Amino acid sequence: MKPCPEFEALILDRAAGELLAPADGAALDQHLVGCPGCRAEDRGAREALSLVTLPAPSPEEHAALDAALAQHLPAAWRKAEARRSFRRGAWAGLAAAAAAVALYLVMPRAPAHSATEFPPLPPGAAAEVETWALGDPLAETVEAATTPAAPEPTEALDPQTYADLYLNPGE
Repeated sequence: MKPCPEFEALILDRAAGELLAPADGAALDQHLVGCPGCRAEDRGAREALSLVTLPAPSPEEHAALDAALAQHLPAAWRKAEARRSFRRGAWAGLAAAAAAVALYLVMPRAPAHSATEFPPLPPGAAAEVETWALGDPLAETVEAATTPAAPEPTEALDPQTYADLYLNPGE
């Protein structure tokens, strides 16, 4: 005998352990009293589901599950955090690039400068500059920098000795 179609879903839901609305549960109970087809379906569904129900996990299974979770959850969290960090960095880089483009478009541009034109050199000027550069143009400056500064005359030196030592050292 087949169950009534309007109660078939309620029978399966209750057999699977779902809570029914109080009105639906009362209507199903009242219907099961008078309908042998639905009563047989209810009994068959409860027996079938009791055969496939898993037993409660043992303490060893709980411990193994806890160890697996402790091992895999931090790794999964680190992986997800790395993805989030990469996305944040990518968005920050994109925002910086957008800001640079916006500044480039908004900022006023400096006028283009033309090359400053110098008058042509008189004939022979280039040769004169080369001759000067090939000589030792800084010799006088270096010599002045390396000559020791003359100390102030003291009472121990007479003016002639002072001049001979400090003012005319090579004569």
